[in-house]
Amino acid sequence: MSIMLVYVLILLIGGYGYLQEKYKMLKQIYLYRVIRSKYKMKKRVLAILLASAVLMISGCGRDTIPDRETSSGNKESVTSSSESNIEYESMPLYHQDEESTNYQIMNTTWENQLVEYTGDYIEENFQIVTSPKGEEFTLFVYIDGVRTPYYSSEDEEVKDYQLFRTTDDKLMKDISIYFKPVEGKKGETYNLDVVLVNNPEYMLKDTSWLSFLPFLTSNSICVKQLKYEYEDKLMEMSDNYDVYELDKRMEEMFDDPDGTNSLDEEENVWFDYCTEPFDGHSFPPVGYFSVNKNDTLDFYIPILGNDSEYVFSVYINNELVPAFDGKEYLDVKVKRDKYIERKVSIPVDKYSGLNKIYVVAVSKGRNYVYKGWTCLLEVK
Repeated sequence: MSIMLVYVLILLIGGYGYLQEKYKMLKQIYLYRVIRSKYKMKKRVLAILLASAVLMISGCGRDTIPDRETSSGNKESVTSSSESNIEYESMPLYHQDEESTNYQIMNTTWENQLVEYTGDYIEENFQIVTSPKGEEFTLFVYIDGVRTPYYSSEDEEVKDYQLFRTTDDKLMKDISIYFKPVEGKKGETYNLDVVLVNNPEYMLKDTSWLSFLPFLTSNSICVKQLKYEYEDKLMEMSDNYDVYELDKRMEEMFDDPDGTNSLDEEENVWFDYCTEPFDGHSFPPVGYFSVNKNDTLDFYIPILGNDSEYVFSVYINNELVPAFDGKEYLDVKVKRDKYIERKVSIPVDKYSGLNKIYVVAVSKGRNYVYKGWTCLLEVK
């Protein structure tokens, strides 16, 4: 089979997923504009959801918030924390000097939708086409929200993620990855997701431009079920977060023109980054944090959506951070009639200069992976 024919087949197979991602992005741009008009924001900002995500990055401010119910069921009154030590700014659009990269992916082991793990390495094979050629990308492997290390046909060292690149004279790349689950209970079935992130090492040159787009966007390239048939290895996750009654004004922000509400979509989740607890009035977006080296990076993750369960994780420079009570993952049970909020505090003494930070949410019920907007983090 000629390389051109293979390329055409990949385009046809990947085209539907590509259109889905574009639809999600356009829908979120529209949703943001509706929110902005309803609350009459004075600053002209734009929040763009990344491919396969329903996300916007927010900074909020207020003095008090309503009674809350913790994840353990206890209710208490909450006041906002003292003045934040973090500076933040709103997000601009795509950088006009950067060219977007198109990816077409074919999982060549797609016919095996149920993978069984019995102790040996699991193998997944991909053919990836990039345009333009010579583009860098990485693959993240998630099993029920837990990032799973792997080795590949190009690098036999097991790592959390590896870097790949198509060559200048060849736009197609064949990749095989091999991995073992880092947790699981014998007899249980989990979601297996492989996510491609483009140009993961890209870093902004300075703070004159705050958007990482069109880089560090994500695309799910493998969605399967994994049957765990090996010795139990269970990972402890945090389940500590605050739960509030969903305010009607907040719910109306997700109304669609056809009379439906985006929060009603199956397994849908929406989350932001806020520098203060949400005040029920506005979502001014944030794309930049500035923190002193001896301070901590403090922000909130507000979460809304339909009834579902998601695992959240935080990354700085693509490295997993123990951001939740010293644990790397937060297990959240999302409820349609509730608003959830979780404060995150991360020491930044190990970082310096410009860094990138983002949040990932992975569904435990369906093969959905949402990667949040990539923010610039400056440590002084």
